[in-house]
Amino acid sequence: FPVTIRSLQLLRQLLLVLITKYKASFKTDQVIFPTFDAMSKKSTLLFFLALAIVLGAFGAHGLKKMVDAERIESFKTGVMYHLLMTIGLMVVRFSASFQAAHLSGFRWIFIGTCLFSGSIYLLVFNAIFNWPINAFIGPITPIGGVLMIVGWIQLGIIYCKNDDEK
Repeated sequence: FPVTIRSLQLLRQLLLVLITKYKASFKTDQVIFPTFDAMSKKSTLLFFLALAIVLGAFGAHGLKKMVDAERIESFKTGVMYHLLMTIGLMVVRFSASFQAAHLSGFRWIFIGTCLFSGSIYLLVFNAIFNWPINAFIGPITPIGGVLMIVGWIQLGIIYCKNDDEK
């Protein structure tokens, strides 16, 4: 159990470093998400990927004694989508054909991933800490999924239009 508490403390420190690093991209009325420009930065995506790996390792090693197998599977699902969407966004962002037109779809995917995977993480952590959040966090998961789908469809349409123009 102390190893798990230490893992949570390290995760908290990582998040604080990320928030401090991108403090300039936060608006005063925007507490949760950095500005969209910061979302598309390559360094943000690399930290988002690192966070997925940290959470995946925590889920594989730290959660076993804290929650049941069903919640561990849910956590794995959150990590899997977090990783897949981050890698997909990295492919789009690091491609030579990335343009400002791609940002809209990119934003929907990023926000959708935060909502989808983030809500799953919170629901699993809720089983440990017993936060009163089940009523409003549960419905956020499918909203995040829909936003990811919308973003990928939007990117697909933009890339199809670009292919037709060539």
